[in-house]
Amino acid sequence: MAYRSIDEHEVINGLFASTAVNTDNLTSGDGDDGVFVKVSSGDLNQDPVEYVSNSHLGKTDYPDLGYNLIPTVPNKVAAADSTSRAIGLTLAQTALADENGEKFYYNPRKADANYVVPSGHAVPILVRGRVTLTDAAFEGGTIPAPGTDLVISAGTDGKVSGIAFSGGSQSTQVVGTVLATGSRVAGKTADRYAGAAGATGDYALVEINCV
Repeated sequence: MAYRSIDEHEVINGLFASTAVNTDNLTSGDGDDGVFVKVSSGDLNQDPVEYVSNSHLGKTDYPDLGYNLIPTVPNKVAAADSTSRAIGLTLAQTALADENGEKFYYNPRKADANYVVPSGHAVPILVRGRVTLTDAAFEGGTIPAPGTDLVISAGTDGKVSGIAFSGGSQSTQVVGTVLATGSRVAGKTADRYAGAAGATGDYALVEINCV
């Protein structure tokens, strides 16, 4: 998401971690940024942070080494499906390691620079605002025409598809509207939206509204 017009009051911060975790920051999955999510666990009787034993940081069954406990946010979000209420769009990727296999737990500065949160950490969730989304955020890679409302896709959790406007009487939750669309062609300068060299990458400016 290159373009962001966001009010921090419209972002859920520090409350939910993603249940989906990408292997590394080059891997695509439900741990990506730009994924529409639903609440999968929201219990305020839990501690704000829990320490969980996880072998990701090393062996946990060796004597004299203690426990490898990872601080985690107990309340979770998961990719939204068409039968659930989407609360927003993730603004950061959740991933274990960088492109060199170095764990983000050991390099939080690089995680911040790449808009990545380590597994178990709280992911920022946009409730309302304007962002650009690549075609990967849309069902089948097809971006609807400007002015089209968006709903959670019935085919793939976390993605959206277009729905015809019906004067405010939608039977399903509208999570946004396509404001404008465009495409980029990769050239000499690296462009994350253009894809492979010489390939066209489609993207859209979207008004997000999950209220």
